[in-house]
Amino acid sequence: MKKMMIAIMALMVISSTAMADSGNKLADTSEAVAMALVAFESDNTHATVDLFKGVRAAPGTSGVSIKVYLTDGTKQAYACHRHDDSDPFECHQSN
Repeated sequence: MKKMMIAIMALMVISSTAMADSGNKLADTSEAVAMALVAFESDNTHATVDLFKGVRAAPGTSGVSIKVYLTDGTKQAYACHRHDDSDPFECHQSN
């Protein structure tokens, strides 16, 4: 849990520069990962969050696809997108 919070905070710092440079795939992906981890933590129990192993992210034409991997071999998928270039990413669980 502590590692995940440190990762989220680091990604938020990195992504804070992304707000000024929307359209940059690296910055957008970084911001989307941070938001997906926030959503993952709020969507799940403490026990599930403790199973966090890692993430995989792929930018696309309409947002960023993110998979959160757990130590029990399962994964959760998130789709992240912006409604407008100046909006923050919104992330929702997907199939």
